[in-house]
Amino acid sequence: MKALHAAGLKDVVPGSYYSEAVKMIYTWKSQFPDTYRAFEAQLNHTSVEKFTRSLKKFDEGALNRFREIYPALTSGASFNPIVDDEIVAVYQSVNRALRVKHGYSGIFIIFDEFSKYVEGHSADRFSRDMKVLQDMCELCNA
Repeated sequence: MKALHAAGLKDVVPGSYYSEAVKMIYTWKSQFPDTYRAFEAQLNHTSVEKFTRSLKKFDEGALNRFREIYPALTSGASFNPIVDDEIVAVYQSVNRALRVKHGYSGIFIIFDEFSKYVEGHSADRFSRDMKVLQDMCELCNA
């Protein structure tokens, strides 16, 4: 996100942000009813269902509104949901948005200090992390 913002591409948002926002709303509804009610109140005259549908349709305005509301409901925390498990989907989503919105033909991914990446993994996580790496390499090749 920092690189996209630095390049003036603030409108390129990974797709996982939308799905994570929806998940957070469902979590509030099922586990934190007070937060859910506060969220409902912040939406003014829009229903949560309609707002959630907008997020599922990748509505940028809805995501921006969610990002505005989020700190008020979480004691000032920023909404920054990217997790390593979704990294391939994040790159796919960003690449697609750069092509569609800005006319780029793709992105270059440079993996520096590769040996440090390999050396820095414990035996119990190595297999899973190598799968993520393989998926990234396949994505780059595609």
